[in-house]
Amino acid sequence: LARIEHEGKQKLVAQLKDTNNSDYCYYDLSSIVSSNNIVDYFMLDEEKKEQIRNKLNQDTTTITIPSDECRLLSPIDGSVVGKLLCIGMNYVDHCTEQNFPIPQEPMVFSKFGSCIIGPDDPIVCDKGLTEKLDYE
Repeated sequence: LARIEHEGKQKLVAQLKDTNNSDYCYYDLSSIVSSNNIVDYFMLDEEKKEQIRNKLNQDTTTITIPSDECRLLSPIDGSVVGKLLCIGMNYVDHCTEQNFPIPQEPMVFSKFGSCIIGPDDPIVCDKGLTEKLDYE
């Protein structure tokens, strides 16, 4: 599953291997899923999911969107996310590689929907808030 922008509209799609080249193409799921939110897909009943699987097993080559005609978006629409609560330093290996002592209690931090971006979106760094960004 993926989210794309195509012809000015955001769409929930199935990402497929393009049979014409080594790239991907996308099958628009909007006729089955009423929103472009991946979370809504997971809330579908099994009958709807089976309908999607059946459509994808048909010949989809004539109704897919080539990757060069759209823009890949973030998997989750950040505007519908309130706050994500995260647990940090919860793997010994992560603590060790960061040269950070293993915490006795979980490190809880939050992220907001505005931090969710797509793979080709720019990362905005406000120098008034931080001097260093972490790749995560």
